[in-house]
Amino acid sequence: MSSLDKARVTQLKNIENKTGKSLEQIRATIKSSRLTKHSEIREMLREKFDLGYGDANTLVHFALLSDGQSAAKAAGASATDVLDAIYSGPKAALRPIHDRVMAVVAKFGPFEIAPKKGYVSLRRQKQFAMIGPGTKGRLEIGLNMKGVKPTPRLTAMPSGGMCQYKVFLTSAAEVNKELVDWLRAAYDSARMNDRTVMSALRKAFPELRTELDDDLNRGTFTLRCGSYLASSAMPSSGEIMRPLLADTTSPIRHSRTELSAW
Repeated sequence: MSSLDKARVTQLKNIENKTGKSLEQIRATIKSSRLTKHSEIREMLREKFDLGYGDANTLVHFALLSDGQSAAKAAGASATDVLDAIYSGPKAALRPIHDRVMAVVAKFGPFEIAPKKGYVSLRRQKQFAMIGPGTKGRLEIGLNMKGVKPTPRLTAMPSGGMCQYKVFLTSAAEVNKELVDWLRAAYDSARMNDRTVMSALRKAFPELRTELDDDLNRGTFTLRCGSYLASSAMPSSGEIMRPLLADTTSPIRHSRTELSAW
């Protein structure tokens, strides 16, 4: 089983454990909702099963067979088959470079892999990288990140496109520290920052708005990934928020999986 298949199987199994529902039961729920738009189904699943964005998004793709990996499975093809198709013929020589890049990114933490037609999309809260065969016999890596100065190797792309930068590789030896740092910057930029999280908390707990703003302005608010836990360097809103965020019935409706991916 390929790394893509293993990641998908693990994620879907975790969703079943989290919701207490089988995938077929969840698919039946989607069908009975009569919703047709991807975004509407995703938000329904988040609300009904208290799922994070990534898990709900994967479920929609699974149910509607709307991504490359799900469609391939429906056709009896594995994720390896999808990659084999992407890196077929003269593009096969780029596969080892792709595998080396994926091995590096896998060390960063959880993310969603979405095979597309001709490339693979890597996502957290949003897409942070695209990897696939490019022109002139090169592997093309698209990156989404901010505040990184372009270099002769790191090409800035026009605004409005699917990625902000591109890097082209011709050998696995080019997967060096410089590239790893760019990949890490893109990975980190795809999570929610303190200000975004704070905005959600202010809406959920308006009575704590002043204290939350004070924390943000002091730069002392942090969200401890992987748990429902907020803290501050000084005992203010963090001390108050801790039991609220530990309560899975609270208005903070993000799963542990999603929090760990921020």
